[in-house]
Amino acid sequence: MSTGWFYLAAMIGMYGVANLLQSVAAANTTAHETLDPKLLMRLVRHRTYIAGLLERFPKARYVDSSSALPDEAFKDAHHVNAFGEHLMCKHLSQSVVPDAFAALKADAASRGLARGPQRRETEPSSTR
Repeated sequence: MSTGWFYLAAMIGMYGVANLLQSVAAANTTAHETLDPKLLMRLVRHRTYIAGLLERFPKARYVDSSSALPDEAFKDAHHVNAFGEHLMCKHLSQSVVPDAFAALKADAASRGLARGPQRRETEPSSTR
């Protein structure tokens, strides 16, 4: 067995452990009626991570949809229920996706790609 396969197996194992730990952490997160200082610190770290991603991938956009859903749309602190799924799909289809397509269209227009590929007139091929 080569070392490449060993590293692949180790990576898959670590991914599984990380996924399990994230699930356990999400299940153990309690909902707070007031602002929790620990949550505030986690959000600050989250924003830093998002800013790093946006710097690395400049065409990516961060969309804060935290105010798009009421508290009743969540089954726990992080996951939406069936009602929340419906509301989030509605929010994405009515505001996020059209804005993303408008930004793509504007970017393409600024690079001269708005009209699509230009077709060249070709002369009919002559038969020999």
